[in-house]
Amino acid sequence: MPLFVHRRKFSHAAIYLAMLVASIVTFAVVIAFSPGRLMQAAWESRWINESYEMKTRAANSLPAPRIIAIGGSSVLFGISASMIEKVTGISTVNFGVHAGLNLPYILDRSKRILRSGDVALLSIEYPLLHVGDRPSSVLVDYVAFYDPDYRWSRDFDEMARYFFGVDFLTAIFDTAKRWSGFQAGGILKVERLNHRGDQTGTTASEITPKMQARVAASEPLQIKPLDSVAVATALADLMNDARNKGVRVYAVWPNTLRFPDYESSAYRTYFQTVRAYLESFGVTVLGDPYSAMLSSQEMFDTAYHPNALGRERRTSRLLQDLCSVIRCSGEPAVAMAQW
Repeated sequence: MPLFVHRRKFSHAAIYLAMLVASIVTFAVVIAFSPGRLMQAAWESRWINESYEMKTRAANSLPAPRIIAIGGSSVLFGISASMIEKVTGISTVNFGVHAGLNLPYILDRSKRILRSGDVALLSIEYPLLHVGDRPSSVLVDYVAFYDPDYRWSRDFDEMARYFFGVDFLTAIFDTAKRWSGFQAGGILKVERLNHRGDQTGTTASEITPKMQARVAASEPLQIKPLDSVAVATALADLMNDARNKGVRVYAVWPNTLRFPDYESSAYRTYFQTVRAYLESFGVTVLGDPYSAMLSSQEMFDTAYHPNALGRERRTSRLLQDLCSVIRCSGEPAVAMAQW
């Protein structure tokens, strides 16, 4: 066979291979930079986005000063913004959504709505203080679909994880489920939020045996060092932003399931360490961790999610501490009795 025929076959194969590689690269770039054009985000990310949009609208509709309760889902389930507003006389928004977003993003998202005169009320789940410096899968998926600009604010190593860490297989399956009319999320739906961002539908009648079993299977939190660079940077940035805006920042202890282990000297030392750590950034820590702990009968479906009764009791105790540093128009105990 003539040499030019071999060359022609080779050149054709090279062209096809180049086209294939170019197509794959183009597809990867489109997915990395704008995955929403080809597929739907996981239901969890959609719920997070809808929740943040609703809570942001609620906050932006209110004049300062406001109280903004900040944290993960323990704030969503465990703090009643409506009750705080009634007792303090200050407009309050529950800005808690999902601890899986990790503390740096939660604080960054909160800074966007804080204004001069506001009170930022932090209630940080203990595990959030120990997260590593890598973004979680929940955060990577959410940012890729709904907050792509956040990626550019991170350092190069972290930025790469956002661009190429999306779980495309899950996204593809979720897209197919949405096309088929599948509904997911259970109680985690934006329709379950009241006008101040509080989770509703957590009464005793809503609790299933499976939820009770999940609470019963909970274990005491793990004691770990407070050495996350990402967490320290996020807290420092929040406090700097608060000083520039004239925002007061207080921290209250996260509501969680009570365990006998927490009475030990090891845990008491740990809680003291957490207080000292937050105070080192200039955060004023209110109350004590034990006043935020609840029994299993006061929990909804996890060790960080109180039911309706647990939320009211926890918020009432929180108000005792909050009203010691801000002027309240009502009495917490009276409000609890009338709630």
